[in-house]
Amino acid sequence: MPVKFTKEQLHQVIRYNPDTGKFLRLTTTSSNAIAGEECGNLDSQGYLRFRVLGQEFRAHRLAVFYMTGKWPLVTDHINGNRADNRWSNIRVTDSKGNARNLSTRHDNKSGHKGVTWDSRREKWLVQLGRDGEKITIGRYRDRGLAVAMAKAAYEYLAPDVTHRAAMLNGGKS
Repeated sequence: MPVKFTKEQLHQVIRYNPDTGKFLRLTTTSSNAIAGEECGNLDSQGYLRFRVLGQEFRAHRLAVFYMTGKWPLVTDHINGNRADNRWSNIRVTDSKGNARNLSTRHDNKSGHKGVTWDSRREKWLVQLGRDGEKITIGRYRDRGLAVAMAKAAYEYLAPDVTHRAAMLNGGKS
């Protein structure tokens, strides 16, 4: 659904604090939307959502519009916390940039992103993806060494990846 209001109209009904990431209602529009109250509830995916000017939004997308007057195609929470909507924690990106932040797969046996078991060679394989290509770092008998090599490779190859800390700590966001 296309958005039918301007940044200025938005500023008349809610206030966004970029330092805290909180949204406050400036007007009462219903018994559930009272002036002075904080906006939103967490959805099933951990994002803060709320209705404003007749439409429902995720707070991080609304923060970008509130601050810039432009609707982002893709936004990202830098620290991986979907409820942390501080302006310093939100970045506009593209789908490729957002995909870099995926957590470790649930079936990953090593517990670390980029480290998988190569059953044919009976070694831990360190392989990273970058710009659509797979980069093989090496194969190692010792899991700890493989994890260390993956961490070093991520530090070197992906200094801009926002969830690098999660990658280096077992892929948990």
